[in-house]
Amino acid sequence: MTVSPPLAAREYALGIAYLDGRYMPASQATVSVFDHSLLYGDGAFEIAVFGNRRFSAFEAHYDHLVDSCCSIKLELHEVHDSLLRIATGLVTTNNIDNGYVRIVVSRGEGTPLSDPRKALAPTIVMTIQSQPPNEKSDRGLGLIIASTCRISPDSLDPRATLNNRGNNIVARLEAIAADDVRDVRPAPLTPCDLYTAGEIFVTATGTGIAFVSEIHGRPIGDGKPGPVIAQLITACDRVLERCDNLFAGIGT
Repeated sequence: MTVSPPLAAREYALGIAYLDGRYMPASQATVSVFDHSLLYGDGAFEIAVFGNRRFSAFEAHYDHLVDSCCSIKLELHEVHDSLLRIATGLVTTNNIDNGYVRIVVSRGEGTPLSDPRKALAPTIVMTIQSQPPNEKSDRGLGLIIASTCRISPDSLDPRATLNNRGNNIVARLEAIAADDVRDVRPAPLTPCDLYTAGEIFVTATGTGIAFVSEIHGRPIGDGKPGPVIAQLITACDRVLERCDNLFAGIGT
């Protein structure tokens, strides 16, 4: 039988997290077994990246989090300045210069029924990591065209970052099952668009710009970053270097 190491010993669980008004060791920050995000994925999240202890476009991330919460009628009690102070406190307390903060808003604890009216009050969790969610590689990313289709926007707006990620997980499992790929991303393009492209990149808050070297084993271009992607990577790095929300003068 394989015995997993205690949570406190796992690298991602080191440091301090924030849970409903309190900073505490991340390994001890837990939610109720009746939390509606745990039971039903009823909640929203946002990721904000920081460099040199400064956040990039935090206001835009906050606005997107508000929109995601509004899409499921989930009330976010914390205002922009309050969330920024909490995030700032995490960076300072954990003594991390570069990384990202994940903000999770749950419908909260309540009667175990998939009825949002049964939840008592929203729960806010914030964690921090010193490394980007996906490490960049000089080899680029290898993708597949997943047979799993995204949920129709008529059912769920893809612009909202909600905690129910089942659709994405099924697509990733399909990619993991393929021996010759390293990653997967959903994209509204035809196979012909992808196979004949000179350059392809994927982007996310923590990842920045990452080039795609192959799809289903077919090289994209010469399998190396092209001039457009090189310019985008440089521009992205410059944006992170001048992150907009300085820590100076911000209370924790």
